[in-house]
Amino acid sequence: MKDKPEYSTWIRKKKIYTIGAIALIFTGLAFCSFINLLFLLSIIPALFFLYIMFVVSMNHYQFSKKGGDYQNKVHNLVIERVIGTNKILDIGCGNGNLTIKIAKQYPNCDIIGLDYWGIEWEYAASICENNARLENVSNIKFVQGSASKLSFENDSIDCIVSCLAFHEVQDTKEKEDCLKEAIRVLKLNGHFIFLDLFDDSKYYPIRTKYKEVITNFGGRIDEDKAVREILNLPFPLDNKRSLKYARIISGLKKSKYA
Repeated sequence: MKDKPEYSTWIRKKKIYTIGAIALIFTGLAFCSFINLLFLLSIIPALFFLYIMFVVSMNHYQFSKKGGDYQNKVHNLVIERVIGTNKILDIGCGNGNLTIKIAKQYPNCDIIGLDYWGIEWEYAASICENNARLENVSNIKFVQGSASKLSFENDSIDCIVSCLAFHEVQDTKEKEDCLKEAIRVLKLNGHFIFLDLFDDSKYYPIRTKYKEVITNFGGRIDEDKAVREILNLPFPLDNKRSLKYARIISGLKKSKYA
């Protein structure tokens, strides 16, 4: 186990390396072929992948502490809205960064971090557990599961948070299924804070459906704001492939799951 917490950003290093390798291949082909058909066929994709690598790398930089520290700033948007009640669930906890921050802020609460931890991600339950140990946090446990099929009983969690996780769920095409499950397991008068790409039609084709799902399943939305209205997002975080479509939604469960 490593002796320092591993809190990587949401931008996977593997993605940067892969795009960079493709860009270098096309760049090499372009320079080796000089002015001919192969050059023309190589230079355009080379420039394209170099630009993509630049954007992805800049996203990584802005999210990191060495850059704009926007990953922590986004986490703070969630934490500021958490109500410290008995049991708090973080859906899509990744490497446990947000979960551990909440556990530190509410040491008398039971904190649960849930994630699927697919092989394409640079996260794992063992990393979360080691991070919690290194941070001297003991009021926390990590469980594997899917946001679309939570294993918790109805009305069993006091506060539920999720940060940029629902759109990544692969076992359902309807990302709103994750909202249904979250509201189902939330206690009456329990708080929810969801931050996701709710304005992105790729994941949420019907603009108002996420609101309807929450209210139809007993939730009351008290806040619904675009992240860019709260944080001044620099380039490229204001891009559609980053946080441009992110919204934060918070509220209460006012009636029991039917």
